[in-house]
Amino acid sequence: MKRRLEAAGFLETSHKGSHVKFVRRDESGVDIAIVPKKPEIPVGTLRSILNQAHIDPEEWEGLCVWTRFTL
Repeated sequence: MKRRLEAAGFLETSHKGSHVKFVRRDESGVDIAIVPKKPEIPVGTLRSILNQAHIDPEEWEGLCVWTRFTL
């Protein structure tokens, strides 16, 4: 989860309890996603996170960990 959000331009800004806050700033505004620190995230929770982050499911699938390292 963290690696894909970072690949989408988000930065981890804070955490409180079992949740982490990710922020992405660009010319169109600020996107904030609150993510639970769990090894497995339920499908409904993932959908909610993607809605908060303004990421569509197809884009999410393309955000692989190794994407940042291709030439």
